[in-house]
Amino acid sequence: MRNFGRVMGLSGRLDHSLMGVIGAADRSFSSHFEDVAERLPVAVRRPFRELLGLDAPNSVYWGSAIHGPTSSMLAQALAATIPCNHDADNPMHFITLIDSRWQTSAKRPVINLPALKQRARDCLKTIGFAGIAIAETDLLTCPLSDPDGDQILPHVHAVGFLDQSRARYSVEQLAQSRMLDEGERGIRTATAAVLPTADDVARTLAYSRKHSMHLKRFVPRQSGDGEILRTNRTRQLHLLSRLAQVYSHMRQKDLLFTMGGCSSWLTEACDMLPPAPRRASWFARREIDAIWNEVHEHYGRRTYYRPRITTR
Repeated sequence: MRNFGRVMGLSGRLDHSLMGVIGAADRSFSSHFEDVAERLPVAVRRPFRELLGLDAPNSVYWGSAIHGPTSSMLAQALAATIPCNHDADNPMHFITLIDSRWQTSAKRPVINLPALKQRARDCLKTIGFAGIAIAETDLLTCPLSDPDGDQILPHVHAVGFLDQSRARYSVEQLAQSRMLDEGERGIRTATAAVLPTADDVARTLAYSRKHSMHLKRFVPRQSGDGEILRTNRTRQLHLLSRLAQVYSHMRQKDLLFTMGGCSSWLTEACDMLPPAPRRASWFARREIDAIWNEVHEHYGRRTYYRPRITTR
């Protein structure tokens, strides 16, 4: 188990504890998928490791959102650059948006990223947001008796400023509006937390860009609102591979966008990463599907279908 690459020029810009958090996320990612790789047929093992970047910890590949080293170094760069915009008199906020209409079956996942991001932009605009937003996916485990099966829940995290003079809604009003749908589970659709210090901004950005290595479950509440909590049900650890398969059909840039004149935040962070090969060869979609089919065969899941991911 190893950490992935470290970005040059970050000495002194990220504290030791934050680098420890990023390193722990790297090791969790590599540990799980190293174990998956060892159980695969030899012919599939090498391309699987290449797909996830397990043998090239300092490499950058923008064309795949599951490439571990790129995700790790991008998290470091975002955490090092964006907190420089921190203003103690006008602190940033951490916003989370969830819409039940984005939810999709883990067996037959269908995700329209342009539509998801446009809905998120519209919502963030109504609360006067300016900053960076990141689309993510979680995997909600369900009881075996649930006819809908396990679910993939895309959502959006955003870090930036809220300008009340440009806002039509408060975050609370947005959560109660019809712009986002809580669905039958009653999940809260919009939440906000103040980030009072630059360190808080850095930690939040590092958290938002790491790959989820925990399955989650929905816990209903008597009040009507539900809560999403982690679960350690080893019975369904193979679902992390299903989530990785979904990410392998997206690009890094498909998951990130900026608003309110903050495009330089993303540009500055990306410029810190090592240059990617100009003509990097990569897997065709049929090759990616063949790799994941072998993974699911190993777990005895032959009924998974190819994810339908719209990116443009």
